[in-house]
Amino acid sequence: MATTSNFDLPLLYSNQSQKEVTINEAITDIDRVLQMNVLDHTLAAPPVSLAAGDKYIVSVGATGDWLGHDADVAIYDYVWSFVTPAEGWTAYSVAGDALYVFDGAAWTSLLDAIGATQGSILYRNASGWVALTPGAAGEVLQTGGAAANPAWATAAATGVTSVDVDGGTTGITFTGGPVTDTGTITASGTLAVANGGTGATTIAGAQAALGVGSLTNQAVATAGTSLAIDLADGGHVSLDLGHSISVAFTVTNWPASGTFGRLMLSITNGGANNISVWPGTTIWAGGAVPTITSGNGKKDTIILTSVDGGTNFRGYVVAQNMA
Repeated sequence: MATTSNFDLPLLYSNQSQKEVTINEAITDIDRVLQMNVLDHTLAAPPVSLAAGDKYIVSVGATGDWLGHDADVAIYDYVWSFVTPAEGWTAYSVAGDALYVFDGAAWTSLLDAIGATQGSILYRNASGWVALTPGAAGEVLQTGGAAANPAWATAAATGVTSVDVDGGTTGITFTGGPVTDTGTITASGTLAVANGGTGATTIAGAQAALGVGSLTNQAVATAGTSLAIDLADGGHVSLDLGHSISVAFTVTNWPASGTFGRLMLSITNGGANNISVWPGTTIWAGGAVPTITSGNGKKDTIILTSVDGGTNFRGYVVAQNMA
């Protein structure tokens, strides 16, 4: 009997009797293979539970009623019949939840036929669908736009390298991220503060550079005949004068020249002590160097100011012998 070249469907011949038999057979074969789906593609022997119309792709090593039909499509209509696929046939496997293609020797998942392996990424190049093999650990997928193919690339180091505040770059760099509710971030670099800033790298230094050290109080007790005060620790000093200061009185971390700085001394005398030397060149109201009120518990308040970085000072006696 003559048949078609693709699906091997029977053809009618001249003056054929019972033409409906041939036609029905052809229609039945079309129904079996058109938009073909199979219940499973992994079985090598017929399952026990069957229903009319069930279809299976016979796996390698077929036995029982499927013996000798490796890779064929087995169709159950109360008896088994088999269709031998041609190269390029496709079928959907319910068990595999995937589309399978026959390559002339075996059935292969369509994705596997493209060459994909675990970790691969499928994409379309200028010719068709291809698989990008897995990248190395830590690499990231880099795209090049609509006309370029994706590729694996080494992940660039991430982090905040600068922060813009009101249009100006601070230049601070950050390391230690990503920051979480329990993580740590470390800031390093120079904080360049406009309008008189000196590039201090500590909070205390920035306070001093901005002339705001006076916002903080520091307690100082004399331990000898010299006195050293760091304005970065606070511009208001509660001074316990337990010794007379007669050798040296120094103040460090004044704001840069051109920026106003102030030091307020709240002095409590511990006896008959006095301060006879003062920082730099200090001039006083009225031209007279003050004498600290003598007597245990006596209190004086004196202010020193400078606008040239702590070279020249002006001294002001605010109050003496305060009760």
